[in-house]
Amino acid sequence: MVMRTTTSARETALKVNLMDNIDGTEWTVVIAMLVHLLMAPGTKVEESFNVQATHDLIYHTYNISAYDHNDFPGVVPRTFAGPIYLALFGLPVRFVLYLTGSPKFWMLFAVRFVLGMSVVIAFLNFARAVRKHFGTETAMFLRIIVASQFHMLFYASRTLPNTFAFILVLTVFHRCLENRYESAVRWATAAVVLFRYINREKSAARRLLYYGCCLHIVANLLATAAFLYAGARNYPGGDAIAHLQWTQRVDANKPISVYIDNACAQTGVSRFMQLYDAWEYNKTETLTPEDMERFDFLMIGTYSGDLKQIVQANYSSHHRVMFAVPAFHRFNINLRCRRSPSFPYYYPEMVFKEKVAVLRKK
Repeated sequence: MVMRTTTSARETALKVNLMDNIDGTEWTVVIAMLVHLLMAPGTKVEESFNVQATHDLIYHTYNISAYDHNDFPGVVPRTFAGPIYLALFGLPVRFVLYLTGSPKFWMLFAVRFVLGMSVVIAFLNFARAVRKHFGTETAMFLRIIVASQFHMLFYASRTLPNTFAFILVLTVFHRCLENRYESAVRWATAAVVLFRYINREKSAARRLLYYGCCLHIVANLLATAAFLYAGARNYPGGDAIAHLQWTQRVDANKPISVYIDNACAQTGVSRFMQLYDAWEYNKTETLTPEDMERFDFLMIGTYSGDLKQIVQANYSSHHRVMFAVPAFHRFNINLRCRRSPSFPYYYPEMVFKEKVAVLRKK
C-alpha cells in the first residue's frame, strides 16, 4: 500500500512538472507574437483594406461618408466581418486613449494585439488537443517550433484576410481532434510526432535525432531573428511619416499639408499613423509633380528605382530633401556573401537601400 502511494505521488509530481512545462511553452508563443508585433507595427498594402476599415469603424462608426474606402476604394469588394470583430474591442480602447490623451497610433497596437491573441488562443487550443492525442512532449515541441519560427507569428497580428480565416481553420482542427477525427491532422502533426521518439535511451541514432532537432530549433531562431529584423526595416513609409510628425510636432495644430505617394502608402502608412487632425494627408494617385507644388511636405518612395534621381528630376525645383529612409532591399547570398576572417568565413549580408524621401517645400 505504501509503495502504491509513493508511486502515485511520483506520477502526480511528474504530471505537475509537465503541466508547468506546457504553461511555459504557451507563454513562449504569446511573447513571441508580441515581439513580432512590437518590432514591426506598420502595415502594408495587402493589409490596407482591413486596417483602414477597422480605423473607420472605431473612429467614424456611423459616419460612413468619412470612411477611407469612399475616397480610395479598392478594386476588389471585401467583407467588413474581420474589421467589425476588431472594432468591437477597439471602441473601449478608444475611450481609454481619449482619457489619457494618447495618440491613436497606440490603437493600431491594440487591434493588432487582439487579432494576434485570437490566432494564438486558437493555436493553443489546437495544441492542447494535440496533447490529448499525441502526448505532452509532442504538444510542447509543437509550441516551441511555432514560437521559434518566423512566418506564423509574424503574420498572426496582421490584418490579412487569410489571418482571420486561419483562426477558423485552427478552430476546426481543434474540434476535429476533440471529436477524435485524428486523420484530419495526421499530416499536419507528422513532423512534431517525431519528437516522441526522444527518451532516455542513448543509442547513436536517437542521440543524432535529438541534436538534429535541437539544431533545427536553433536554426529557426537564427532565421527568425534575421527575417524579423528585415521585416521591421521593410516599412519605410511608416517610418517616414512617424519621423516627420515627430520632427514637426510643434506644428501639430497648424494646417500642414502632406502628400503621400503610392509607394509610401503601401509600405506602412495608414490612418492610424496620421496623428494630427489639423494636417492634410493626401494620397491621390493622379497628381503630377506640378500639382504637388502646393504641399508643405512630400513623401516620395520607390521600390527598386534610383530615389535620388527620381527626386532630382521631378521635385527639386520646388522642394528639397529633408531626410531619406533606408529600408531592407535584399539578402546577398552565394558568391556575393561577404567573407569574414574568422569562422564561419562566409555569411549572408543584408542590403539596405534608401526607398523613401521626405521633401520640404522651399
